[in-house]
Amino acid sequence: MHGWPKGATPLLQELDIADTDAGREAYGLWFFDGCSHLLCPAPGITEAVRVLSQRYALGVITNGNDAIQRRKFGYLGLEDYFSVFVSSERAGCFKPEPAIFELALAEAGVAAGEAVFVGDTPSVDIAGARAAGMRPVWLSQAGAFLGPGDPLPDATIRHFGELPGVLLNLD
Repeated sequence: MHGWPKGATPLLQELDIADTDAGREAYGLWFFDGCSHLLCPAPGITEAVRVLSQRYALGVITNGNDAIQRRKFGYLGLEDYFSVFVSSERAGCFKPEPAIFELALAEAGVAAGEAVFVGDTPSVDIAGARAAGMRPVWLSQAGAFLGPGDPLPDATIRHFGELPGVLLNLD
């Protein structure tokens, strides 16, 4: 064998299955099952989630495989804080389609205008939440910035520790 070993993404692209259900499942199995011991909560997230769960119903909306994403929250020790967990697999659609957000709202028993969605991808998270009538908060990590044409959030945070204060200002 010559050269460097390929990572999961280049291999799945070479096999032309990266954007298929099978490819996404293979990637999830490789990454989350193969590297689960490396998962740890982002700084400030555990405390923020604990504080927020005392005041709000918390939910997850993810474009990932249901079992893998739930397992990831289990590894992180966060699963008990979330009463709603909606994956694209279960919803039958992906963010930014409003239907995935609407399913989560229905399961939470919350009107869209009362809900806040926190996400890190403007074209998927901010746009999808806004289209569903929710108030989006952008998690702008590592100096990320909004580009021309990106949808605007109602608020921006740089780390999860800022979220409780930002939500109080949105109320």
